[in-house]
Amino acid sequence: APARCICAKAALQPISPQSRKSSMRVYVYQHYLEYGNAADSSKLMPLLLGPQASRLFVFGLRPEEDDLMHALQAEPAPALLYPCDSACTVAEFGCRRSVPESGLGAGASDSSSGSSFVDAKDLSRSTCSRNGPSCVVVLDGTWNQVRAMKRHFDRLCQAHHLAVPSIELTAAPQAGSLLARTHFSRPRSGPARFSTLEAVVALLGELGEDEAVLARMLAALDCNTAALQK
Repeated sequence: APARCICAKAALQPISPQSRKSSMRVYVYQHYLEYGNAADSSKLMPLLLGPQASRLFVFGLRPEEDDLMHALQAEPAPALLYPCDSACTVAEFGCRRSVPESGLGAGASDSSSGSSFVDAKDLSRSTCSRNGPSCVVVLDGTWNQVRAMKRHFDRLCQAHHLAVPSIELTAAPQAGSLLARTHFSRPRSGPARFSTLEAVVALLGELGEDEAVLARMLAALDCNTAALQK
């Protein structure tokens, strides 16, 4: 309905690339059942970050998935935001990339991937930040949907000879989840539930993104949520 349209709201105006500290691109891999969902937050990211910094790909559509794989093949250091036993933190990811393949020194090499490893304390925080992911893939859907999407994503990467390691947040967003506060009438058990945009904001925060940029992104989520409650 026109009363719920937020396109002209100030919170949805694109963020200037010059105001950003992080150059990481965000690729949203969205379940087809979430596409067109008014409550879904992932649609806001291409609007806020621009098409050069954020793209949306729909799970289950072969042309969209081919485009995602081609985009990842062009990335020097892609990563998947997904908590699992093999996931590393942003700092660990950056420190591993900071070690030249030809000069490991005291570092060790992962025989399965060829990646080099070094203790994070041996490298400066700024070095690790500079060597963070060039892009991150974010799975957008319910937890049940996302688990199936992860298995399918792994198969796609294997077929395209892509290595996309998983990374996880160091901590949950400090302010808590706007999604949980506004859409769930009572507390739920299981994994913490955060909207896709909230997870990306938390990740960008760990990469040292400007606080004003993060605030703009959360303001857009507030705007979208307010429109749904009218």
